[in-house]
Amino acid sequence: MITFFFLLIIVAQILATISIVFSILFPAHRIYPPDKSSSWKLFFLWGLFDISTIGIVGVGILDQGSFPLPPWMQIGLGVPLSVGGIGFGLWSVIILGPSSTYGNEGPLILRGPYRISRNPQYLGFIVALIGWSFVTSSGVTILAALVWIIPLILVPFAEEPWLLQRLGSEYEEYLRKVPRFVRLKKRNQESMGS
Repeated sequence: MITFFFLLIIVAQILATISIVFSILFPAHRIYPPDKSSSWKLFFLWGLFDISTIGIVGVGILDQGSFPLPPWMQIGLGVPLSVGGIGFGLWSVIILGPSSTYGNEGPLILRGPYRISRNPQYLGFIVALIGWSFVTSSGVTILAALVWIIPLILVPFAEEPWLLQRLGSEYEEYLRKVPRFVRLKKRNQESMGS
């Protein structure tokens, strides 16, 4: 049962990665962001995302404890990362709004988590995946989460040219001021206004 779910997750993640890479390489024929909200592309990619996400949660429950981690790592590290990542991601969805979250056009958001990361939803989700891997102490979950992080890191490279085309100079300035995920060195520029 675990093997079946794991393979399903990996196939969904590979298809998502191929779709995103295709979108990066061939933006005129991109799969994501979709052309319109009712496009098959939207349902296809979000279906793959849902299979992967729900699958990782399920496999983590079914395979719990197969890769023994010390309790301090499961509880002390895993729980805060999971809860913090989910909270940060949800905050980002609330600020951006569901329509824009699913790849529809919307205004440039410069408040909340979007002041510190251009992709706080992906960042929160990546942190939550790492945390969930620690909480479950599951080797299969750790492997699936590591594979799932790849398309999450790639998605902004498909979205940013699309956003730049739609939002122009305002987005170009945003690209200069706010890091894609997190800033690893101290910023010398003046911080953005709300």
